[in-house]
Amino acid sequence: MLVHDWPGFHRDDGDTIRIKHKQIHLFGIDAREIDHPYGRKSNSAFIDLCNEKDVRAEICDMDQYGRDVALCTFTDSTNLSAELVSQGLH
Repeated sequence: MLVHDWPGFHRDDGDTIRIKHKQIHLFGIDAREIDHPYGRKSNSAFIDLCNEKDVRAEICDMDQYGRDVALCTFTDSTNLSAELVSQGLH
């Protein structure tokens, strides 16, 4: 398992982030796409949740699209996927 700590990251969609040009799919979640029902609401909440936070990505797999899959946590140990699910944004 590879672990990365990154100050800042970019959100690609509701379940994928980009860190230093590398797409990382969030472990354990399949969030709504922007053009699906509630996709814009989910995307907006994801942006608010991640605003100006650092992330730790623990690479644990690769998905069918070649993206690394990672357990992502904020510096306060909040699990990003679990937080999205708890807010109903999956």
